[in-house]
Amino acid sequence: MIGLAYYNATPTTLDLNGPFLKFTSEPSSQTVDDAATHAGNVSSLIQVSYNGYPVRGYLYYPTTPNTGQSLDVVVLYHGTITSAGVSPADAASTFISIALNKVNLKDKLVFSVAYPQDFIPLWQANPALPAIQFPGLDYPNLYLGDNIVYAEAALLWVKNELNSFLSSNNIPKTVNKVYTFGHSQGAYLVHRLNTLHTVDGVISNAPGPIDLLTRCSGVNQTETGSCNKIGLGIGLTSTDPDAYNSRSLKSFLSGTLSPTLFTQALDDDTADEFGTPQVANMKDIMQAGLSTCTDCAAITFNYYETGGHDAFVTNTYLQNDIRSFVGAVGAGIATFVGIATAEFKTNPEATNTGYISYKWYENDTALEDGTNVAGSGTTTLTLSNLSNPEDTGKNLVLRVNYVPSAYQTTSPVTAGTARSTDYASNAPLDIANAAVLTVNPIITINTQPSDDTVAQTQNATFTVDASASDSSDLTYQWNVNGSPVSDSATVSGSTTPTLTISSPDVSTSTVSVTVSHPTAGNSPVTSDSATWAVVSARQILNYELVSGDGGFYGTGSQNLFDGPITFSGNSQIVGRSTVFYAPEKDLRVRATMYGGAGVGRNGNRGGEGGSAVFEFTIYKNEEYTLKLGAATPPTGGTNGGGASAYLYRKGRLIVALGGGGGAGSRGRGGDGGGIGIAGETGRGRYAGRGGSVYSTGTLPTIGVFPGGSVYGGVNWSAADGGRVSGCTIGGYYNYISPCSDIGVSQFRTAAGSIISQTASILRGFKSGLGHRNNGGNASGDNGGGASGATGGDAGIGDGSGGGGGSGYSSGEVTVISTRLGGGTSRDSFITIEVIN
Repeated sequence: MIGLAYYNATPTTLDLNGPFLKFTSEPSSQTVDDAATHAGNVSSLIQVSYNGYPVRGYLYYPTTPNTGQSLDVVVLYHGTITSAGVSPADAASTFISIALNKVNLKDKLVFSVAYPQDFIPLWQANPALPAIQFPGLDYPNLYLGDNIVYAEAALLWVKNELNSFLSSNNIPKTVNKVYTFGHSQGAYLVHRLNTLHTVDGVISNAPGPIDLLTRCSGVNQTETGSCNKIGLGIGLTSTDPDAYNSRSLKSFLSGTLSPTLFTQALDDDTADEFGTPQVANMKDIMQAGLSTCTDCAAITFNYYETGGHDAFVTNTYLQNDIRSFVGAVGAGIATFVGIATAEFKTNPEATNTGYISYKWYENDTALEDGTNVAGSGTTTLTLSNLSNPEDTGKNLVLRVNYVPSAYQTTSPVTAGTARSTDYASNAPLDIANAAVLTVNPIITINTQPSDDTVAQTQNATFTVDASASDSSDLTYQWNVNGSPVSDSATVSGSTTPTLTISSPDVSTSTVSVTVSHPTAGNSPVTSDSATWAVVSARQILNYELVSGDGGFYGTGSQNLFDGPITFSGNSQIVGRSTVFYAPEKDLRVRATMYGGAGVGRNGNRGGEGGSAVFEFTIYKNEEYTLKLGAATPPTGGTNGGGASAYLYRKGRLIVALGGGGGAGSRGRGGDGGGIGIAGETGRGRYAGRGGSVYSTGTLPTIGVFPGGSVYGGVNWSAADGGRVSGCTIGGYYNYISPCSDIGVSQFRTAAGSIISQTASILRGFKSGLGHRNNGGNASGDNGGGASGATGGDAGIGDGSGGGGGSGYSSGEVTVISTRLGGGTSRDSFITIEVIN
């Protein structure tokens, strides 16, 4: 019997004439299954638009059959991003994981919104990313609160377009009610949205900023990113306080349209510059202000002892309140029953007109009826929405007492005959042994295996992400066409979360995994089936768009059997590389390649870029890199020198084509050279010479910039052209010789960091120095030289044209044709087609 800290008041001297309490039925220990019995799928990042604004986010939809078709949707808005390397999509992914696996909203549709914020460390470090991830976003002029239009677009897309999206993606669900749920800055947004659009309910956890003016005062004006940005762009708190007040939640304390649940942990230590904590602002500003609102929908403020700013992640009471607010299903129900009697032994005249009181305790704490608790003062206690590990192992104790009452000894009643039942002689009485609550864990498949199509003998990989609610280990068994498989020469990981399998035969199979746990209530669980397609080795060419400074611009794939592929210079991103490789088999290909033309002037044409047709083999899983010059910004010399085109096999330059020289005011530019052809000299009295030619395979490893500089101190006004490096010279790879392979790796930046979205293949390209921008530089009305294997010189007087760059081959390609000029586009480009 466990000791209890709480006792009902009873007389210190017991009357032996009172009744004697005893239990006729004591509660027994109970074992139930975890409440979170639903499973479902999370989509890849959705990228749509509404009212001209990009909408980004992840959608969860339940797949268990008992959830029904018409479902409520909870729209999530994540908190402020403060960690380096985290994008809005990452934050949305994290929030949906919490909503599903912590708050347990798995019987709902859930859409987690990725929305732009005014100050994101990742975006500060990569200024090109905001417009890529949110096209049209004016990030430099986006201040806190301006993102309400993006939050609004996402909500309206859910309300007006989600049903169509579900239907078009063969998801057999429809939208019923719509709730919004935000945390921190996300809670700020959902409250503001609540003054614009009606939904069925709003959950606002630790919303902020409540008082932006105070938060941004003092040193925070310059030391806090958001505050500093407003101060620099709009004005300081001292000069333009309205800019801060208008963005504060304290300015939106009327006109709410939908019922709202505000949740706040009392130990949230978030504070402003003057030490005013989040909790004080919540109570003194938000709650006080909304309590006097005359045009607001119903508002509830709930406070919790623990959990800090992110209490919704850990505080089970808060999580229960969220589930209750949105009507999430709570399984996991346990019922405990105890019955006692009061027996009179020494006072036969007494009538048993008193009654027995009941009180249930959990681990020494008196229970009270409320969320997930019913019958705490009765013979029957019901606990609902139980989960593992939070609720398992709890001890339930029933305590009884006897409450006496008056009675009469005669009838009819005469004076002096009133009596009172005596107190029980053994009160209060607890059950002999606590009833123990055991909540079986459940298995949840967080990510289902995905389809995989591979060529014969190539490895297909299938992965499952599963977890047990008690965090204990799971066991796995992979199945092919419904039958278990074992590790062999073609199978590995058959009893792990990741299966690797190959086959020499063209075939189509189903792959699933059975996940087991010794005590889970839903064990074993078998995943959805994925399709494993083995096809004839195809003529696949994969490509990656990256830059040496860490930029990642996407990947793609082309089956060259279906047609050729063309890559061209990019006119927006300086330094971008196109990496391609053959993932399934060696490919013999023919390439048609052009250098870029120079700029024309005063009716004088710029020189044409050199051109060539050649054949080569793209070896399986080897890296080939294109550096294709662009018209804007120019990659030739200044004053209109044309763009060159370079092709590398790993670290070695195997083909270079020269760009066309820029025209001067009185003479045209020289044409660029194809493979093995020198650049043409420009026209005019002081025309720039064309780049000289190096015979096959003789280009020196280390190049030079215009003016002859190898490394630093480049003279960018030098008129004489430089020379490209025969192999790449990367800053991070200085310990590896320029022409040597790196080994199997993902793409690394010049600083050495890995771009994680790239493939692990045999690489040798080293980001950094390459001497590719080597055209001579001109000024005034003279034409610039073009870059190439050797850059053309610039015109140096009398409006003369610049020289074209030269072409080159390392000897690793078979030249079909080559010529001077032929490239009329300002951007260089290449077309690759398969010939076997």
